[in-house]
Amino acid sequence: MLSSHWEGFGNVLVEAMASGVPVVSFDCPSGPAEIIEHGLDGLLVPPSDVPGLSRAMSRLIEDTGLREQMGRRARRSSARFQLATIIGHWERDIFSRLDGNATPTD
Repeated sequence: MLSSHWEGFGNVLVEAMASGVPVVSFDCPSGPAEIIEHGLDGLLVPPSDVPGLSRAMSRLIEDTGLREQMGRRARRSSARFQLATIIGHWERDIFSRLDGNATPTD
């Protein structure tokens, strides 16, 4: 569970997901929505909605099947943040531009 009102990048979310734990987080202006696929590998709750955060946590506590399904998906989706994946993105998207071998896509 991440109850931050602002988050740059939620390492704790990725770490939990890599362990097969579905996560619940406030949908801060930046961070969690880039990590969590709502309803698939975790749950996002509107910012500052404390009762909603409680309901989301209770939902995962009480529904073993949902918790296990989301946990499996969380483990799989966390792979996009593994070091080898990130290095591949850097090499392909950033370093190749520095070498002049690629043109920006934006």
